Amino acid sequence: AGPVKPLLDRLPTQSDLIILDAPAVLVAADAAVLAPLAGAVFLVARANATTVGELQETGRRLATSGVQPRGVILNGMSARDLRYGVGTPYGRYVLPG
Repeated sequence: AGPVKPLLDRLPTQSDLIILDAPAVLVAADAAVLAPLAGAVFLVARANATTVGELQETGRRLATSGVQPRGVILNGMSARDLRYGVGTPYGRYVLPG
């Protein structure tokens, strides 16, 4: 984290919310280095692209840095992808749009 830590220590006096964006944990070390400095960590996963195995491995790698992600943000999903009741006796519901 080197020179980033003093900056992150100063920023809360100037901002209400600070969002750190880093490359994927599985392709670069940046996120694993920055994660322990953050107040909360969320994983970002792309719908129909990120696998459960990738999320699990990301969680394992962050755990070695002492970080427990608070949740997953799912992006790249359209309202048309949302379905309720598919394959059940209740029928199917698709959001308009």
